[in-house]
Amino acid sequence: MTPEEPSPLTRLAQLGGAAIGAPIGFYVGAMLLIPAVGAAVVGAAVKRFAGARAQCLLGAIAVQGGQAAWFVFAMLLTGQVAAVAPDVALLGVGLGWLLVRPGFAPVVLLALYHVVSTALHVTQLLQVDVGTVAHKALVTHGALRVGAVVLLVMGARRLRGEDLAAEAELAAVASSSPEGADAAEPNR
Repeated sequence: MTPEEPSPLTRLAQLGGAAIGAPIGFYVGAMLLIPAVGAAVVGAAVKRFAGARAQCLLGAIAVQGGQAAWFVFAMLLTGQVAAVAPDVALLGVGLGWLLVRPGFAPVVLLALYHVVSTALHVTQLLQVDVGTVAHKALVTHGALRVGAVVLLVMGARRLRGEDLAAEAELAAVASSSPEGADAAEPNR
């Protein structure tokens, strides 16, 4: 498997995402337009300007950026600032932290935020009629949140693999030089 070739787990996630995402996309329709455009813009910016560690989380950052764009659009369109501002703030802080210092802590914060929000949305989802705008919006939120959590986990695994590779490289360099070998074994 070459570095450009996706792992079997990544391929399985892609197939699962397509199998689940296609019917959801068909049901919610245009509700996905703003998050999709937002995700494309955020993803392109991250790919162009973010550091190597943030690239491991590109999908997660893009999806959440798209969701944040949808929140901002909804806030501006409806004027319901108080209802939407906490989500915008939490996503903004979490994504900012993830971009500046990609690691386990911001991944966990964002994943917990999405899990708790999804649980709240499920209770709301059960109270609205299927096919209504409110139902489609809640399904869209849920799909974006579940996608974000899956992509956060996959990105965290990539980060961990990158960290392990860097540690192995550092250990190899340290053991190959006389000074490094002495430093690697302080009890000599």
